Amino acid sequence: MKKKYYFKYMVLGIAILGLFSLAVIYLGPASSDQLVEEFAEKELEQDIGIEVGQIAPDFNLTNLAGDEVSLSQFRGQNVILNFWASWCSYCREEMPDLDQFDAKYDDTIVLGVNVGEEKDVVKEFITDEGYQFLNLLDQASLVTGEYAVSALPTTYFIDQEGRIKYVKRGIVTKEELTELRRDLF
Repeated sequence: MKKKYYFKYMVLGIAILGLFSLAVIYLGPASSDQLVEEFAEKELEQDIGIEVGQIAPDFNLTNLAGDEVSLSQFRGQNVILNFWASWCSYCREEMPDLDQFDAKYDDTIVLGVNVGEEKDVVKEFITDEGYQFLNLLDQASLVTGEYAVSALPTTYFIDQEGRIKYVKRGIVTKEELTELRRDLF
């Protein structure tokens, strides 16, 4: 009687071991790492958005020299992402404060995104005014749309981890920039 049960358990054990072996062969030894990475990516995707607390969506735009620049290049730095246009009087009013702020603080970068204008128009405006902070071209307004910019200027304050800390619609002053830097970053 004992031999009969012993044989059944041995067959069952071999079957389980065989199934486990097939799973390892099919999935591969790195599958658990891969599953963890996929899970982390899905979690991150759910956390990307344009609301305060979410990770700001990454983008690629060209600067005035024609080089491609992405938001993710600035991870590890605080970013003030400012959407503007040269025809916008409020944008023109805040530009000197943004430029001075960018020059003053090494741990915070001002990143201008021009909305819908031709490169020559933007380049002439930036050169004539002598602004030094980095400006990118969103000629098709795709990034502007992704960030749901409905008024100019609109400014996103993004921390070193890429999380949106504050959104300002309308003009931002030098005093506000200094205060928000102190409070947010």
